[in-house]
Amino acid sequence: IMSFLDEINLAKQNAKDNNTLIMNLKNEILNAASKGLTTIFLPLNSDKDETTKTITDYLKKENIDFQFKYDRHQEQRETYMDAHMGGYHEAVARNGGSNIFTYNVTVSTFRGIIVYI
Repeated sequence: IMSFLDEINLAKQNAKDNNTLIMNLKNEILNAASKGLTTIFLPLNSDKDETTKTITDYLKKENIDFQFKYDRHQEQRETYMDAHMGGYHEAVARNGGSNIFTYNVTVSTFRGIIVYI
């Protein structure tokens, strides 16, 4: 169990880390702007973690446009239909006698944020 003092120190460290993160973000944007660039890409690991939230909250506060970048591709998957499922015989008949069904899904992988400057 963490003591209250440890919680306070952790909160201070997080604030410091977030400030460091924002300072690095500002430097990246200013550096890109000074080179005449209109966009920069920030590679990130997750669209749901604290780092991404801190960055997007800051960009929103500053009215800077951005969008999440995902890689999308199709994958083929298989599913098995159990004989106890409703409509089994009709479905198997439509599937050429096989109870293994193949279908395609779109898989999205988060890559980072595109910032428009």
